Amino acid sequence: MKKTALYILLITIIGSCQNRLDLGNDSAAIKLFELIPPEQSGIDFNNFIVENRTVNYFVFMQLYMGAGIAVGDINNDGLPDLYFNSNFGQNKLYLNRGNLQFEDITEAAGVGANEGFRTGANMVDINDDGFLDIYICRSGWYKEDFIKRNLLYINNGDATFTESAKNYGLDDPRNSIQSTFFDYDKDGDLDMFLINTTTDFSYTRKMGKMDYFHQEEGFKALNSNDILYQNNGDGTFADVSAAAGILSDIGFGLSVLSADFNDDGWTDVFIGNDFVTPDYLYINQGDGTFREQSKEYFKHTSLFSMGSDAADINNDGLTDLFVLDMMPKDYKRSKTSMAMVDPVAFKKSIEWGYNYQYGHNMLQLNNGGNQGRPEQVVPFSEISQLAGVSKSDWSWAGHLADFDNDGYKDIYITNGLKKYVTDQDFAAKIEERYRTQNYPEKIEDLLNDLPSGEAKNFMYRNDGNGLAFSDYSTTWGLDTLSFSNGCVVADLDNDGDLDIVTNNSDSKAFLFENKSEKLENGYLRINLKGSKQVKPRNAKAYLKDGNGKILQFQEAIVTRGYLSNSESTLHFGTGRLTEIPLVEVVWLDGQVSRLENVATNQVLAIDYKTAQPAAKPQSPATPYFTEKTSSIIPPFVHQENEFDDFKNQVLLPHRESANGPSLAVGDVNGDGLEDFFVGGATRQAGCLYLQYQNGSFSKSNQPAFEKDNNYEDVGALLFDADQDGDNDLYVVSGGSEFGATGQEYQDRLYLNNNGAFSLAVAALPVINASGGSVAAADYDQDGDLDLFVGGRILPDQYPFTPKSYLLRNDRGKFAEATTAEMQEIGMVADAIWADADGDQDDDLIVVGEWMRIEVFKNNGGLLQLATEDLGLSQTRGWWNRIAAHDIDGDGDLDFIAGNLGLNYKFHTSPEKPFKVYAGDFDKNGTVEIVLTKEVQGDYMPIRGKTCSSVQTPSLKEKFPTFSAFADANVLQIYGAENIKEAFTYEAHIFESVMLINEGGRFRIINLPIEAQMFPLKGIVVTDVNQDNIKDLVLGGNHYAAEVETTRADAGIGLVLQADKNGNFQQLTVSQSGFFVPNDVINMKRISLAGGKTGILVVNNNGALQLFQYTLNLQ
Repeated sequence: MKKTALYILLITIIGSCQNRLDLGNDSAAIKLFELIPPEQSGIDFNNFIVENRTVNYFVFMQLYMGAGIAVGDINNDGLPDLYFNSNFGQNKLYLNRGNLQFEDITEAAGVGANEGFRTGANMVDINDDGFLDIYICRSGWYKEDFIKRNLLYINNGDATFTESAKNYGLDDPRNSIQSTFFDYDKDGDLDMFLINTTTDFSYTRKMGKMDYFHQEEGFKALNSNDILYQNNGDGTFADVSAAAGILSDIGFGLSVLSADFNDDGWTDVFIGNDFVTPDYLYINQGDGTFREQSKEYFKHTSLFSMGSDAADINNDGLTDLFVLDMMPKDYKRSKTSMAMVDPVAFKKSIEWGYNYQYGHNMLQLNNGGNQGRPEQVVPFSEISQLAGVSKSDWSWAGHLADFDNDGYKDIYITNGLKKYVTDQDFAAKIEERYRTQNYPEKIEDLLNDLPSGEAKNFMYRNDGNGLAFSDYSTTWGLDTLSFSNGCVVADLDNDGDLDIVTNNSDSKAFLFENKSEKLENGYLRINLKGSKQVKPRNAKAYLKDGNGKILQFQEAIVTRGYLSNSESTLHFGTGRLTEIPLVEVVWLDGQVSRLENVATNQVLAIDYKTAQPAAKPQSPATPYFTEKTSSIIPPFVHQENEFDDFKNQVLLPHRESANGPSLAVGDVNGDGLEDFFVGGATRQAGCLYLQYQNGSFSKSNQPAFEKDNNYEDVGALLFDADQDGDNDLYVVSGGSEFGATGQEYQDRLYLNNNGAFSLAVAALPVINASGGSVAAADYDQDGDLDLFVGGRILPDQYPFTPKSYLLRNDRGKFAEATTAEMQEIGMVADAIWADADGDQDDDLIVVGEWMRIEVFKNNGGLLQLATEDLGLSQTRGWWNRIAAHDIDGDGDLDFIAGNLGLNYKFHTSPEKPFKVYAGDFDKNGTVEIVLTKEVQGDYMPIRGKTCSSVQTPSLKEKFPTFSAFADANVLQIYGAENIKEAFTYEAHIFESVMLINEGGRFRIINLPIEAQMFPLKGIVVTDVNQDNIKDLVLGGNHYAAEVETTRADAGIGLVLQADKNGNFQQLTVSQSGFFVPNDVINMKRISLAGGKTGILVVNNNGALQLFQYTLNLQ
C-alpha cells in the first residue's frame, strides 16, 4: 500500500464493513411525526386501569402490563384497520375511512369482548377465506374459567364477526399473554404458538435447577405452560406441545416471535420471559419438533424480558433480535428503582443451568449460525451497549422499522408504568411497615406512596451501519409522556411511510402520522399473496444490487413488539434509489419469485404463482482457516481456580485473578519447528508442547513445571536468556489470590538443557508484584536480551499502581535497572519492544488498564518517556494488547492497540472522562473504590446505594433514602477532602485503534465498529487471502466482570480483510473459518510443519485452539 492510500484508509476505516445504500436527506433537524388528536382521527380509545381493594397490583402483579393492538385490513378495501384490546373496558374496532380518519364499528361488528383481562391481540386469516379474523388472549386474577378463555372472532366478510374459539379448539383457559400464527410444519396451514403465565406470583422469587421447573408435577396446576397448537386442516387445532418438544414450566412470557433465526428455512420461536424464567429459543428441527437452544445461540439475555422484535438491522440478510427490559436511562431513576444484584444468587443461577441474565435491553446480532454448516452453531453477538440502545426505562414494545425511509431500520420503544413498583424507597417503607407491624388501614394508602412511572417513548435512529443508533425521540416529536404499552406500525394513510399507534394505559391512544415525505426519500412496499399450500408468513424478501449483493432483507413477521401485530405488508425505505436491480422473495417451501429493475415508490404485489424452483445452492467456499486443535495431544484446557476477588473490595469492576493463561511460541529443541508453552492457573501446571514433522503436537514432560503448579501463569516468553543457543522460558506470575505481596508472585526463569527445563533460582531479583506481561530486547545493545516485566495489579488495592521492572541481562543473571518513571507506569497488560522512531534501536511501548499508550524512547540505552511528544497524551484507556506492523507500507512501524471496546457498560471521552477514585475513605484500613461518570456537570457514582453501603457502611446512615443518594454527587457522598486526596485515574478512550506513524507523531484511527464489539485481546497481522495486502485477525472477550456489569462476550473472532484502497471487509465465520467465541486472552502466530502457518488462541477457563491457514501463507 502506498502512502497516498493511507488517506483513503483514514476515511474508510471508520465506517462499517457492510453494504451501504444511497442515503436520502438527513432527518436530524426535521420533526418527523405529528400527533393526531382523537377528535380528528376518531380514535378515542382509552385503556383505563381499575384499581381498588379487591383488584390491585398486590393481588395481580400484571395489573399495569397494558394491552395490545392488532392492525389489518378487515374489509379488503386497501386501508389498514385497528383493533384495540382493553384490560377492563370494551375492546374497540376502528374502520379506516382514509386520510387517517377512523370509525368505531365495535358494536355493529360484534367484537366488544368486554369481559376478562385482555392482553394480546392478533389478526389472522385463520380459515383461509380471504378475510382477517381476530384472536384475543385473556388473563387475570379470576377464579372463573370462562372469563379467561381466549376468544376468536371469525370475519363474516361483511364487517361483522362471530366468536368461534371453542369450535376451533383455541378457547385456551390459561392465563394467556400473546399468540403467534405460523406454518411450523410447512403443511400449508397456519399453526399457533401461545404463551401463558401464572397468577401465582410467589414463583417470581423462586429459583431452582432448570430441570426442576420443567419436571415438577405441581406446576401443571398453575396452567402456565406455553402451548403449540397444530392446525388439523379441518378447522380445528390440537395441542401438540409435548410431542413437539415444548418445555413444561412456569412461564412468565411477555412476548413471542416466530422467525427463522438460524436461516435454515424453518420457522423458529423466541419467547421473552419476565422474572426468573430464562428466555427460550425453540429451533425448528424440520420434523415437527423443536429444540430449546437459547444458551447455544445467545451468550446472555435480558433478565426481565418484555417486548421483542426481529429484523435485519445491518442489512446483511440475517434476522437479528431486539428484546426489551426495564433499565432506566435517567441516572436518578436508575439509582432509585434498581435493586442490587446478589452475587451469590447470580452464581447459583449459572450453576443451576440458567443463562447469564442482565437487566437491560438486548440487541442480538445474527452472525450467520447455519450458513452451509448446520453442525456448528455460531452464537449471536449481543451489542446493545455498542449500539446505544441498552437503556430505555420500563419498556414494553420495541419495533425495528425504517421510519425515515433511508434504508436502515430504526427502533421505536414504548415506555411507562402507572406505578413504579420497583421504587427502592417504597420497598424499604413496606419492609419497615411489616417489621413494625404498622399495617396500612387501606390498600390505597400503599398505592399512593408509589411514584408514577410516566415516561417518554424512545425513537433510536439508525446511524447508517446498523450497529449504532442515536436518540431522536425529541427531534422527531415522539417524547410525549405517557404509559404506553402495545404498539403497531403501519402505513395507515398509504403515503409510503410508517405511522405509529400506541395503546396507552389511563390515557387516549396515540396516533402519530409520519411526515417523512419532507425528506423525499423513496420506499418500496411489498404485498405477498400465497396459495392454499404456501402462506406468505415468514417468506423472505431481498432487495439486491446488480451483482446480487444484498441491500436489504425482511422476513414476513406479523406478530411483533408487545401484545400486538403490525401490518403484513413489507416496508422498505430506499433513500434516493429510484430503482432496485433485483427483488427476490423466497417462499416457505423454498421456491423463489424474482423481479428485475423494480421502480421504487410503489406498492408491489408478488404472487406465489410467479415462484420458480430455487437455483441449486453453491457449495460454500473453502474458508481461510481450519481448526486443527485435535492435533494437540492431549488437549489443553485452562482451569481457572475459584477465588472471590470482591471479598475485600466489593466494588471492583472485574475480577483481577483471571488474566491467564500465558502463551509463548518458539523452537525449544532445535529441530526447526516451533513449539509452544501455555501457562496454567493456580494449582495447574503449565504445559510445553513439542511439534513433530507431521504437524502434530505432544506434551513434553517437565517436572519443574509440575513442581511450580501453585503459581498463576499470566505471561510467558521463550528466548535465549543465557546465550547458549537454545530458547529458555520466562514465566510471569500473577493473580490476586496470595495477598498483597505473596511469594507466589515471584517470576520464574527456566533454563533449557537439551529440552529439559530447570528453574534458575538465582537468576532473577526478588519480584513481589503480581505481574502481567514480559517482553525481551537488547535495549542496551550489549549482545544479550534484556527484559521488561509489567506489573499488573496490587491485590486488594485496586487501582493503585504495581511495580514494573526493567531487567538487564548480565550473562544470564538479571539485575534490576528500572527507572523511576517506569516502575510505577501503571497496571500493565502488555508491552512490546519495537523501533517506534526509526532510529534503528528498540523502543518500549507499554499499555494497560487506566493507562496511556506509553512509549519509552531508547536513546543509546537510556529509556525516556516520550508519550506526550508522540501525540498520545489523551490515550488513557483499558488497554489489553499492542502489536507492531507497517500498516500503511511507508517503511516505518505503525501499531494496533486493543482496548475495552464500545460494547460495555462504561463509556468515556476526553471531554467527559470515566473516572475512578480510591482511598481509605472510612479509615478502616481497606481501599474503597468509586467508579464515576459525568452526569449534567457532576461526577456521580456508577454503583448504587446498597452495594456502595456494603463497601462503606457509614453511607447507609448518611443517606437514609435511595432518592437522597441519587441526588448526591461523589463529593457529597464521600466528602470533598477524601476525593481531593484520593488516588485518581481517568480514561479518555475505550476504542481499539491503529496508530499511524507520521514521523515523530502518531495519528490515532479507530478500528472499524465491528472491532469495537468486544475487548480486543488477540491481534495477528497477516495476509489471509494471499493478495500481498495485510489483513487483521482479531479476538477477545472479557468474562470477568462483576455481576452488575454485563460480561463482554460478543466476540466470536473477527477477520478484517483489507483491499488496496484501505477498505476493510468483515468476513463471516463461514468465510473465514476462524471461530473463537470464548474468553480469549491472547493469540499468536506459529509456524507449522510443511511450511504452513497457524494461529494459537488461549482462552481463560477454556480450551486452547489452533487454526491452520488454508493457503500456504507467511
